Amino acid sequence: MSVYYLNLTPKYEEGIMHYEVHEENCEWLSEVKDCEELGDFRNCHGAIKEAKQRYPKWKIDGCKYCSPECHNL
Repeated sequence: MSVYYLNLTPKYEEGIMHYEVHEENCEWLSEVKDCEELGDFRNCHGAIKEAKQRYPKWKIDGCKYCSPECHNL
């Protein structure tokens, strides 16, 4: 299990605004200044589900580096 975080600063990729979920050991997480801990999950799918429950109107995506199986852009 890993702790996952939601980057609260929107990112623009391919013209789409979204928010990324990162695993605790992601090298890109250190560059995130404004994040929220989502909790402990077996994989990124559970973390994204939690993020979508907290922010139902946001487009949530997984980091393409630490959570490629949840990266959909």
